[in-house]
Amino acid sequence: RVGDADGLRAYTDADGGFEIEVEKGAEGQLTVTRDGFRPATESWSRHDTLEIRLEWAESGTLRLAGMVLAPDGSPVAGAALYLNEPERTLRTNRTDARGAFAFVDLPERLSEAGRAPWLNVWAPGFFPHTVEGVPVPADPLVVRVSRRVMLSLRIVDAESDTTVPGTDGALQRRAPAPDGELAWKDFRTWRGVDPGTQESPAEGIRVLVSHPDYEDAAVEIDLAQAGTAAEATVTLRRLPGD
Repeated sequence: RVGDADGLRAYTDADGGFEIEVEKGAEGQLTVTRDGFRPATESWSRHDTLEIRLEWAESGTLRLAGMVLAPDGSPVAGAALYLNEPERTLRTNRTDARGAFAFVDLPERLSEAGRAPWLNVWAPGFFPHTVEGVPVPADPLVVRVSRRVMLSLRIVDAESDTTVPGTDGALQRRAPAPDGELAWKDFRTWRGVDPGTQESPAEGIRVLVSHPDYEDAAVEIDLAQAGTAAEATVTLRRLPGD
């Protein structure tokens, strides 16, 4: 954030640039602030083009580098990364065209027992991802993120092919269990309503559906080639005697 005592404010763009409109003949001082850096102040006049260099608030000799990859192993460019401690965001970064990133000059305390930071990763078209207990130093740290698909679900009666209202259900994905094996775990649920459109990972999910008048249904859906949106139908069969 860039600003001065008179309320002039701007935010830098992705390239670190900013513009502020001022009155003719004006001059003053600008202060630049950013989490993880020391504030910097520069004097300016109306026609100045400023280059302001920020220094890390804390620095050391440690390095954390790695890559952010999609489920198919392709690089994820432009992902925003936030390296966090309990009380603050320590550093921010973005992946390059190869999906690579590097945090340098990290403080030595991050390598101490119980002081490992965590890494938040945000990328368009993917689910937010958190890596806890990041080992520092590390090179490379490989982070895999799940593609995001908007899945429209339709729950229908097997005989009439009409929509069944009032279902309960869940979307599940495979995730590590305590024993290290992969197991199905809920990540989206609905109760007593039509499921509608749900955000889903693209690498395959399972849909569980229940209704008091129907047999429970469990259907696996492969969304690997779905792009950003997909539709799926789950068919329910009435319980005997209904």
